[in-house]
Amino acid sequence: MSSFKTNHDLLEAQQRDFAKGGTILRSVLSVSVQHPVLSLIFILFFGLLTNGLFELMRYAATTPDLDGVMLVQLSLLAAFFAAVLVLIYVHVRAAHPYVFVPTPLDQKKALITIVSNSRSDFKQTPSYNTYESLLYNPGVHAAPNALQKVVLITSEAPEVQTTASALKSHIEAGGRVVEIFGITVGGKSLLEIQKQIEVLFVKLGADYEAYEIIADYTGGTKDMGIALLRVSEKELVVPVYLNSAATTNHSRYN
Repeated sequence: MSSFKTNHDLLEAQQRDFAKGGTILRSVLSVSVQHPVLSLIFILFFGLLTNGLFELMRYAATTPDLDGVMLVQLSLLAAFFAAVLVLIYVHVRAAHPYVFVPTPLDQKKALITIVSNSRSDFKQTPSYNTYESLLYNPGVHAAPNALQKVVLITSEAPEVQTTASALKSHIEAGGRVVEIFGITVGGKSLLEIQKQIEVLFVKLGADYEAYEIIADYTGGTKDMGIALLRVSEKELVVPVYLNSAATTNHSRYN
């Protein structure tokens, strides 16, 4: 049980580190993938505002006979830079309000995880460890009803599909919805695998917001993990990787 608590804390730390509990600047820039031009403008004007305020303070402190016109011009320039920053902030916050609100881990609604082949039983897979770590603290349940759905990504390998079926039955016994999402890995490029996973995110987008989803890329092959990570970052979904689960000899089987 102590490992579950450790994993839960790790997930919480990673989630907060994904720009949801930080400063305004980090929150604005966390959506730079979707707003590259606005992010660039924000950085540029932030620097100009900083420099402008410095020049304004330096002028006021080092000039014995202040020129009222110059003082007004510098103030207006700083106000203009600040106004641009505020407008960008308002626009980004309106488009992505959840980025600016710290979201506790126990409010997550869906888990996406890659199933690895287990030579013994499904409880030896990273997917099982991730699922359990979302539910338990030592001795007590941690918001067990918060997780509504689990999506198990599988390759075409029969052993993986068998493991996924056993894990699906176990999770469904706890009253949660489970979907097995099969993809083809053999002979596929990383981009082709990524496009298959993008289909899953489109389906989930009909029922869940991005901040309601956790994407666990600990298990599966390296290409599957990288593809899931890329799609997660693109869709602003929290990606997680459990070190404790990755150290098992089941974390990278097909």
